[in-house]
Amino acid sequence: MDYKLKYIKYKSKYNLLCNSILGGATSDIKIKYFIQSLNLPEREKNVKDIKSILPEAEIFQSINGYNINETKNELTKSRLKYKNLEFKTYGTLANYLTKFKAFKYQIENNIEYMCLLEDDVKITDRNFDKFLKSKLYLLKTNNILRLSNWGEGYLTNVEGAKNIIDSINKNGIISNIDNQLRNNCGNEVFINAPIKTSVSTNKGDCLKTKTFYKP
Repeated sequence: MDYKLKYIKYKSKYNLLCNSILGGATSDIKIKYFIQSLNLPEREKNVKDIKSILPEAEIFQSINGYNINETKNELTKSRLKYKNLEFKTYGTLANYLTKFKAFKYQIENNIEYMCLLEDDVKITDRNFDKFLKSKLYLLKTNNILRLSNWGEGYLTNVEGAKNIIDSINKNGIISNIDNQLRNNCGNEVFINAPIKTSVSTNKGDCLKTKTFYKP
């Protein structure tokens, strides 16, 4: 069989699979991209690099863990019961609350697919969007797709976000957000997306902020 004909037949079967699983071909599906950021000058170049590949990406303003009053106020507004964090810093708490707000934002704005990237992420493949779209079928049976080892990036659909928020509201803050999402918020899949971080694990802003006994 001619290779071109084989490719056409393969593409046709792939699109049929997308239609049955996702309700349409992947080219018709939109993922809303957010970059979780404090808009610090040292992350400006990295944010620009992300936007060079994902020009539609928007900033999702991080809660500022360097600002203790802001972080405490956001905790109060969240109505979440604080129980435990492995890293007891205001930055870790702010990171938790920011991701919680992002999932709520997805639900409130009925965003079918949302990808949340931290601002220290470097995308290593210009076909990043295509890669993620090829994994959307996994959200039929999972609440969240973890893009890298820790919390550098997540992909959710609106139903998964609802399940995550319901779980967090029920359990309260019981662990660092990345661990709680992994262990206590329903099914999660690690997809090893083409990203890496410009900051070493546990060397970012979260652990540079002040510690607390109880916020």
